[in-house]
Amino acid sequence: MIWPEILDEDGRVMMDTTPGILPKNGKANMWVFDPASRDFHAKKLKIGAKGYWVRGSYRLARVVVIEICSLAR
Repeated sequence: MIWPEILDEDGRVMMDTTPGILPKNGKANMWVFDPASRDFHAKKLKIGAKGYWVRGSYRLARVVVIEICSLAR
């Protein structure tokens, strides 16, 4: 499970993530919660990797990895 923290223009975590009020473009911190999958993601993620942020089968956003922090080796 990967959990997002949507960031505002100043880089602060947005507490109100009601659909429709979030910006169309922006940044998010993504947290890998399952310890068993951390090594998998650490091996696969690269700067510039593209993908989708999904909930169930619904694509919510296109994403691009711009920085890797806590998974960095």
